[in-house]
Amino acid sequence: APPFLSLPPPRSSPPSPPFSVVSVRRIASSLGLALAPFPAPFPLPRPFLTLAPRPTSRLPPRLSLPGRMFAGAQLLGTPLRLLTSPTRVVGVAPALRDDELLVTQAAQGVSLYSLSSRACVGSWEAPSALRFTHAAQAHSASRTYLVVAEHNTLLGWAEADKEIGKSQGLTFDQPVSALLQSAVLHDCVAAVLIDGSALVLRVPLGASSRSAADVAIATVPAAAGDDLAVWSCLTSLPSATSNVPLPLCLLVLSRSPSSALTLRVRALEPHYGGDGSATAPLISVGVLPARCIELGLPPPAATTGKAAGGGSSLGGKRGATARESAHNGSQRLAAVSGCCIVPATSVGGHAAERGGRDATLALLWTTGKLQLWTVPPPLERGARSSESAAERATPRCSRSLRGFAPSSTTSPWAVSYTHLRAHETR
Repeated sequence: APPFLSLPPPRSSPPSPPFSVVSVRRIASSLGLALAPFPAPFPLPRPFLTLAPRPTSRLPPRLSLPGRMFAGAQLLGTPLRLLTSPTRVVGVAPALRDDELLVTQAAQGVSLYSLSSRACVGSWEAPSALRFTHAAQAHSASRTYLVVAEHNTLLGWAEADKEIGKSQGLTFDQPVSALLQSAVLHDCVAAVLIDGSALVLRVPLGASSRSAADVAIATVPAAAGDDLAVWSCLTSLPSATSNVPLPLCLLVLSRSPSSALTLRVRALEPHYGGDGSATAPLISVGVLPARCIELGLPPPAATTGKAAGGGSSLGGKRGATARESAHNGSQRLAAVSGCCIVPATSVGGHAAERGGRDATLALLWTTGKLQLWTVPPPLERGARSSESAAERATPRCSRSLRGFAPSSTTSPWAVSYTHLRAHETR
């Protein structure tokens, strides 16, 4: 009965090998499944993927169409094509409405697509001589769109505006690593710079061509030395002194000139005006000391040369030559392919053992190694932090993903300072 369709038992003659595509076989094997034997006695829609229990099982083979659950796994349906871009697509992001999507193209601008009709329902061209380097974002609290151009310019515009950044824009002294949002920030966003510092900015941005440092309502200091930010996020973390979690914490993963990784965990204290409701403006943000966790060196790269993914990182204006030469060391190490925070309630047994008080940092390297690190609670008011007294940590779990191959070895931070400056002077 649907969604499963049983296949007849195999013929008495030896069947042909059930796996004809190696990549599909690896996917099925990782899910604990095997491909069903061919041919099937009935017509099949295409595209389709036939999957069955492993050969050791006596259960009859089964077939499931895309989008249906089988053997504990969920298949994705056929993808919908929204556009074919003649230039590089910087990224996609949710729009102000649930059924719409923002598509950012490096040299063409930002387009708004309806997922239900698959049609472009709005577009804004990029300002002349500017290239977008980060995907545009929708800021729901202010009904405003934001995008980073040329790494160090933040532009904003309303949905009714015909041009991007004509009335809203800020400039930064150093390249922007990430633009972060949180419901706790209300009408503000946080811009994390490449040196690990961060600025809390009010949206709408106001008049163009102003310095972001002059209008920021809070500033998070940069890390000591020449560390470069690799990844950052805003999240809620458990408290070390209370059962009430800390609602706003900034996590910044940085890489030193020696390639050592450090995770800086910092609690932020937002203060609102008015009645403090969800629509109240953010007045100020208290910045507490950072807790520094040394993660050590990345795993060695699988190959040598520039393709190994262990290249240099985006650098700021200060110490550019020293930074670039230091991050281009002779030893090739893996680069970060993906990173995320897993909340304490989602970690399973480990969270239960510690009373559900630990979040987890998941790091996926370009070599296919996946590491899980415990994130300790941040320091709270009254505590002191010293950069020289960083805590050393080891991964709680480390696994290699067979057959993993990143789509690209070049990440937003794997661009040299010289390459960045070449883009800015075009």
